[in-house]
Amino acid sequence: MTEASTQPISSASFFKDNYRLNINGLQESVPEHLSMMDFGELYCSFGRSENLVLQQGIIRSASASSGQGFGLRGVLGEKSFFAHSNNLNVEKIQDAAKFLNEAKQGTKNMYLDLKSSDVPLISQYQDIDTCLEYSIEDRVSLLKSIDQYARQLDSRVKEVSARLTTEYSKILIIDEQGRLCEDTRPGFTLVVHIIVQDGDKRDMGYYGFGGRRSSGEAFQPDQFEFAVEEAYRKAMVRLGAKVAPGGEMPVVLKNGSNGVLFHEAVGHGLEADANYEKNSVYHDKMGQIIANEKVTLKDSGLHPGTFGALTVDDEGTPAQETTLIKDGVLTSYLYDRRTAYLMGHASTGSGRRESYSSVPYPRMRNTYLVNGPDTAEDIIASVDQGILVADVSGGLVNTAEGSYVFDLNEAYEIKNGKVGDPIKGATLIGKCDETLKEISMVAGDSELDSGLGYCVKNGQAIKVGVGQPTVKVDRLTVGGTKTG
Repeated sequence: MTEASTQPISSASFFKDNYRLNINGLQESVPEHLSMMDFGELYCSFGRSENLVLQQGIIRSASASSGQGFGLRGVLGEKSFFAHSNNLNVEKIQDAAKFLNEAKQGTKNMYLDLKSSDVPLISQYQDIDTCLEYSIEDRVSLLKSIDQYARQLDSRVKEVSARLTTEYSKILIIDEQGRLCEDTRPGFTLVVHIIVQDGDKRDMGYYGFGGRRSSGEAFQPDQFEFAVEEAYRKAMVRLGAKVAPGGEMPVVLKNGSNGVLFHEAVGHGLEADANYEKNSVYHDKMGQIIANEKVTLKDSGLHPGTFGALTVDDEGTPAQETTLIKDGVLTSYLYDRRTAYLMGHASTGSGRRESYSSVPYPRMRNTYLVNGPDTAEDIIASVDQGILVADVSGGLVNTAEGSYVFDLNEAYEIKNGKVGDPIKGATLIGKCDETLKEISMVAGDSELDSGLGYCVKNGQAIKVGVGQPTVKVDRLTVGGTKTG
């Protein structure tokens, strides 16, 4: 395989050379454009992505896209004013500034107290253009190798699909004080789907990995073969699974990607905008016990190479780690600059947006439970009758009410302290605040997911990470076939 080498270039130089932006001039003009606002920023971005999909041994889809643009936002009190364009030039930025100042209502706060972050800026990823690392021919060869490896595993493998996506973006941010912040964000994702059939029974499994790092990882045989083997294993588990039991019972959540349950059921409720608007069950719980004392929940941009890692957020605040729940006590929300100002806190580096055409909101990065004092073996041994959830799928969450429903990709019965038969067709049904208090055991095997997580909020999709150790919830409603 031929690996290309690229010379890193700063985002400021990139936008200057490719779009003729006078960076020094913008550092002077942006504060003028936002002089009638409390604060705000100019956000410029360039990005590209390439996607190859192989099905039935041939490339079924190949696509490439690129785009650039800017968003100019001004915040005045509770109101945000925003204009954007895919024409990245000074004239359009000036037009956007005129729009903001014509649209504004109210008076600039002369006693603004923006609590600035004193967190140092530390790069969380390398400047690698993953779209240029490997040739199209090399990428096609990789996907065909995946198909061939999957089909030789078992004659029951009937269909194989593999997708390799690479992405690369340049970010430039200038705030109301003329401070410049830049970032370069690489990324790749490899996903394998396998369908198996045995007689008239047919099922599917998938596995993938990725992050903000070199796509060379996907080309390593031990890595892509493991992805194939996991997709095959999950498909075979589901093929032989029986109908899930139903009712209220103990549930053990295996470590890793099951952290998506806490991302959805708890994390969204701890984003500051929901609490400022009192649309979260946690809006009046700061400093109170909301979970078992073994529960400590963090959200962090400081896991290099993951999709939840951010050198800076999309407002220019350096990445940091935020402890949301410590020993069962609610200790912080996730703040962007706007909610931090409105609620009297410093930003936690959680201001994220989908693109230049999107307004930033407080969003999660890598959200995970930290290690506890128990072991996974002791947790399973403590359950007389319940289920082990190996992989949670998508779900529905009502942040205001704190209720959730999740489907399960992979799960097993637990009987007399031992893992039994695989089950399928199950759901988890509960309320966030009740689930946190029903957690009784937390193991010391916390880990993040493999890099497939993404989150949608207010129509904006971004990539995130989730994680947890093995956890026991004493009582949780399992949707399935009622027992007893």
